[in-house]
Amino acid sequence: TEEELAINAERGERLVPVRVDLDLDTFKIRDCFLWNLNEELLTPERFAEVFCEDVELSAPQYAPSIAMMIRAQLQEYEQVDDASAAEEDTRVAITLDLHVGQLYLRDRFEWDLASTLPPEEFARQLVADLGIGGEFVSLIAYSIREQLYRFRRERVYGGNLDDDDFELVHGPLNTAFRTIDEAEEWSPMLESLTAEEVEKMVMDKERSTRRLRRETARYASGRSR
Repeated sequence: TEEELAINAERGERLVPVRVDLDLDTFKIRDCFLWNLNEELLTPERFAEVFCEDVELSAPQYAPSIAMMIRAQLQEYEQVDDASAAEEDTRVAITLDLHVGQLYLRDRFEWDLASTLPPEEFARQLVADLGIGGEFVSLIAYSIREQLYRFRRERVYGGNLDDDDFELVHGPLNTAFRTIDEAEEWSPMLESLTAEEVEKMVMDKERSTRRLRRETARYASGRSR
């Protein structure tokens, strides 16, 4: 009803980066999206049924496992989010490595862990500044939220924050400008890819996805002990 929709909207948003990875006999399904943890009208089970219909999968066969996949990620996020303590004057380096079709975007910037700026708003402004397609907005916002979440998860569960995935900067920001030597690394780059380069990038993303799955399984295993 309209009343239920209004009540649901008033709850606000706690957006969770969620991945769906399915390896079937003849093909693979990879999807990522943001799920509102405060959502009460749409359940993971119903979403999974609609998802299966959209990609022409058997809902009775695959929807239960997709729903379980979503619920597990929501539960883990809630545990990490509740255990995370806000840190002032601490920034983590965010790397964007995205492509839509043959257009490739790479960028690197620092994100204040205490920032109240929604990644979606940042993504819309970045896309407008670069003059690229709106389909990049959701990808950029998802990538930022996923990297911030992975950092918080490492911190909560005592992971390694000194590896190449995380670069922390402590202390107040003294200037918004970087040196000429740093400009290339910390500036957005757009490139038109060939078909071969797109294929290679897809393979690299697949390896990255497998690594993320291993990370998730490792944390899930550690919590169950």
